[in-house]
Amino acid sequence: MSIASPINLILLSLFVVLVYYHFRPKQPISLPRGPPPTVFRTYTPKTLVDFNGENDRPVYLAVRGRVFDVSPGRNFYGPVGGNFQITQLQSYRI
Repeated sequence: MSIASPINLILLSLFVVLVYYHFRPKQPISLPRGPPPTVFRTYTPKTLVDFNGENDRPVYLAVRGRVFDVSPGRNFYGPVGGNFQITQLQSYRI
């Protein structure tokens, strides 16, 4: 009886096939798309005044040269909010 007997070759080939099916490449995983990239803009006081929350526009607040989107706090920073004057003053001081 030798190692190269027909039954050993059949078992070896069966083992190789099972290992191949176990480690073969599977379908590539498709990842969901992320949010769109943020596009950075340079704002001047004249362009920032338009973003005050009127006519369904976003509300932007500038503090020390950085512009923040405060649209979720539209009732606080928008035209009817109590801090609208602060928002307007900050937009002129950029």
